Amino acid sequence: MSLLKNKLFASASMIAVGLIAMAFSGIYGLNSLRARAEALFDEGSRQKPVSIQENLDDSAAAAQNMSRVARRYLPEDNAALVKVEDDVNTLQYYGETRNRVQQYVAFNTLYAAADTLFKELGDAALSDTDAQYRLSTYAVIQSAKTNIPKSGYNDAARTYNEYCRSAPGYFWAVLANLQPLLLFQEG
Repeated sequence: MSLLKNKLFASASMIAVGLIAMAFSGIYGLNSLRARAEALFDEGSRQKPVSIQENLDDSAAAAQNMSRVARRYLPEDNAALVKVEDDVNTLQYYGETRNRVQQYVAFNTLYAAADTLFKELGDAALSDTDAQYRLSTYAVIQSAKTNIPKSGYNDAARTYNEYCRSAPGYFWAVLANLQPLLLFQEG
């Protein structure tokens, strides 16, 4: 009887160890997918060394610089100027909260406002230096608009989210309290 108890205990122990190993392996795999997606957003990749976050930060800085130039030529209460400055603050705020959907909306709103300010500055009698600065700051914002969709973040986030919804992934996500990643797009 004692031999039977030892075999049952050994079998139960092996099953428990196997289940624990599976849990650690599943959670580790899920965390790896999540970390890869977040790294693409924050740090970029070998193929795209400029990350989405760097593009957003560069766009905010360029828009701020464009507004500094605009302050020399346009009235302080100019709607396009005020809108760009407000939108820069909004983008920076959502960058701190790491809300990807709101960052996406804020960036697109800033892009539209910067476009309007760029056009209004085109009608002003700018110095040669400020005219060049107007072009270079706008080029930074346009470059971000072009580069961000190519970052691979949304694809990596979708892969992670799909795994979280799959049969074993859902269990590991609940066990580790891991939430789906927000995509860098609307809604």
